[in-house]
Amino acid sequence: MIAELVKQADLMGLTGSESFRRRPIHWLIDLDQDGKVLGFTSTSAATVSSKGGSLGERRGKRFSIPANYLLGSPNQHNWRPDFLTGPADEILLQGVDGINPAPKKRRAFWELVVRAKQALPKNNTLRSIWRFLRTKRRLTALPLSDSTRNNIDCFKKRQNADGETLGFRVGGRLAAQDQELHDWWKIAEFPKIHARQTAEFIEPGTDAFQQGSGRITGSSPCVFGNVPLVSFNNAPFSSFGLGEQTARLRLDTVEKAAAALNALRQDDNTSLNLGDEKAVFWAIQDNRLLDCSFITLLEAKDPLAVADYLKSIWGSMPRELDRASFHVAILLEGTGRFSVRSWNSGFLGDVDRRLRDYFEAIRLPTGRPVNLGAMARSTIQKTKKGSKTTPSNLTYNAIFEAAWRGMPLPFRLLESPVARQRIELAKGRAEADNGECESRLRARTALIKFYFYSKHPNEPTHPDRNMNEITHQNQDHPAYLCGRVLALMDKIHNAAHGKSTASSPAGRYYGSASSTPALVFPRLCKLARIHLEKIENKGWAYNLDRDLTGLISKFSAQASWPRTLSLEAQGRFAIGFYYERAPKGDEPTSVESQPTDDSKQS
Repeated sequence: MIAELVKQADLMGLTGSESFRRRPIHWLIDLDQDGKVLGFTSTSAATVSSKGGSLGERRGKRFSIPANYLLGSPNQHNWRPDFLTGPADEILLQGVDGINPAPKKRRAFWELVVRAKQALPKNNTLRSIWRFLRTKRRLTALPLSDSTRNNIDCFKKRQNADGETLGFRVGGRLAAQDQELHDWWKIAEFPKIHARQTAEFIEPGTDAFQQGSGRITGSSPCVFGNVPLVSFNNAPFSSFGLGEQTARLRLDTVEKAAAALNALRQDDNTSLNLGDEKAVFWAIQDNRLLDCSFITLLEAKDPLAVADYLKSIWGSMPRELDRASFHVAILLEGTGRFSVRSWNSGFLGDVDRRLRDYFEAIRLPTGRPVNLGAMARSTIQKTKKGSKTTPSNLTYNAIFEAAWRGMPLPFRLLESPVARQRIELAKGRAEADNGECESRLRARTALIKFYFYSKHPNEPTHPDRNMNEITHQNQDHPAYLCGRVLALMDKIHNAAHGKSTASSPAGRYYGSASSTPALVFPRLCKLARIHLEKIENKGWAYNLDRDLTGLISKFSAQASWPRTLSLEAQGRFAIGFYYERAPKGDEPTSVESQPTDDSKQS
């Protein structure tokens, strides 16, 4: 992985010791030339859809800012501030609310500003910022919005946990874009910092990742903000006669690898969140970087984006591009050690074909597309607002690996959604659900479909790979038919009562109907006859009766209702249930408003 990251850095033109790097600034303090505050505003990187479908803003727009050089060492605290940006507690004298928990870091930030002020005494931008720092002692003295002021504790937690930072804008221009300050940092200050931190690494040597020789390092540049890429305090292997060994690494090797990794994880086109972990990926062909942003469609919530990808000409690329190298690393983001959970390589053309198969496998007839995160969340209990319960990283990884590598989904990812289906349908659908119950039902159905699809990667005609709206009417598996019958009985019940109720067959009997059909369906058939007689729209009642009779007739005369259903059969039951209950073009939109059509009974 290190060798591929070094190659990626070379292609991106990164050395790892750049004086300016793209980092997020979450809040901007607007100042005039005299240091008076004109405003305090948040920045937004993009408008995104949350898991519930509502639009929101992803906070923190990225700017090219004077970023410090962090060289992690296990026995040395070498923290240094970025120039003119940082958390409120590291910039303002009294932090957010008058209690500054980071006096040493705040002192280091001010000392850096003082050095710049001494070097550039006539710089107006720096003069304005210095006057502001001397007069505004705490964040609450700024013109905060009512929502920010009322949630000041939340602000403090975000700046510490999420690394939210402040920046300055003087006279409508970002302070970091002041040409004089820019040149001072790039030419005068940053080279000193870099030289001072790397001066101890003077032993020449070689490593296994680059040709030639360079300075051997015992420390590493940081990733994820402040986590060293490589730890040298524990030996990774031991050898007889040689004792414990630590792999030799050149300083420029780890600088490039850290720079490439940071660039990949900060780019939305080359990274994907998988719960507490993050996947980074890239493709190379003949020393050229190729676009592989279609991987991010695994989390897409826009149906048009997925449709455009499936209609694109990607699959008809020249053969040489079809064999382009594709690399994926799954990383654990945290404040401790840097951790690689998995590392895999393949060919870009194979990944493209597998993802097209994946989208075909999880395709459902109506509604928003189901993304990877929704499927993972559908395997656990529905979380309440503010709850920290999340799916395991193993669940995210299993779906991700199955999607791009064509790996079969583990059996537990059939067991979990089937169990959640039985529990949640038994509770009934709440009217104030805002569609969340239906969204989770879609996600579980998509995951169950993907499980069957992934079991037969080289059998395109296998019936388990083709359970969809096209083959729906022709499916003859008893479990699938049982699911269809329950969904149809649910429609009959709701048509008779005018709306969906918690006492519908699906709400009361889904669990037993999907596991022991022979014990439940004879009684449900009797209830269905009663409900059909109550439906006022006789034409619609006739259609429902005809469909129910036709479905039941598909069971063989020797063994009508199955006595028990295995877990895989319960998965087929769930798919048949979903497709049968999906709206069809000939259904009335409002049962009460439909005219009676007695002629259809002849």
